[in-house]
Amino acid sequence: SRAEAEARRQADTALAVNEFLTRMLGAANPKENPRGREVTVREIVDRAASGTTDLQPAVEAGVRHVLATTYLGLGHYEEAAVQASRAEFLGKSALGPRAAETLESGLLLAELDALRGRYAAAESTLAAVSGVLGEADADRSALRARTLHIRAGVLSEVDRKDEADSVMAESVALRRTLDPADPSGLAASLSSLAEIRAARGRSEGALPLAQEAREVTVAAFGRDHHDAAMALGHLGNLYRRLGQHAAAESVFRESIAIDRKVLGPDHEFLGQSLSNLGIVLA
Repeated sequence: SRAEAEARRQADTALAVNEFLTRMLGAANPKENPRGREVTVREIVDRAASGTTDLQPAVEAGVRHVLATTYLGLGHYEEAAVQASRAEFLGKSALGPRAAETLESGLLLAELDALRGRYAAAESTLAAVSGVLGEADADRSALRARTLHIRAGVLSEVDRKDEADSVMAESVALRRTLDPADPSGLAASLSSLAEIRAARGRSEGALPLAQEAREVTVAAFGRDHHDAAMALGHLGNLYRRLGQHAAAESVFRESIAIDRKVLGPDHEFLGQSLSNLGIVLA
């Protein structure tokens, strides 16, 4: 069937992408490193980004999408946007505009545009993705939920908080219905909706959302996970807004302990958590 053929194609592409990235990660092996020193994640990603010229277009699109998400995680938004843009272009040409991979790269590019303050560009990309998805496209519910999440974030940034609230609430409702479930996505939308409502002066109503985000994350990943630390950070910020400084201090300290254990003492996320704690203690 067409669905089975598409599943095989996606599996074959994913395998080829993983094989390429595994070869690139091999560069970090001291036996393969003639300079005899540690290789940073940034160096590995840069090397991979420059080594995709011999790949098939669909495979290159997948590799560049992974590289874009890695650059994003490192905080290098411009480099991430270059990779996401190329991934979307290759996806459209090799797989078509309706392919899930193409749409995912478009959404990643929209997220990066929003992070760089390019809100009009983000809105344009999101409108294009929404037009492809269509409200009746039930098998793309996860993609639609992510589209709504990013759009709500853009609306919030341009001070259209009422619209942002409605759109993020729709993302939350849709993510509650997903099968298989997406706990990270649900927690992110719950936390974002809590922040939007707090910004609208509805902190009391926001608190249960942030608490649920924490519960969803811990149930899915356990307490010693960065997502759990992030959920605690959101919850702490709401406690601070409500003037509940003792509760805020407690969850910020818990968040710091998790990130110190999971990410190490020098990671930038730990610095953000320490800053939040400092604000409460000041």
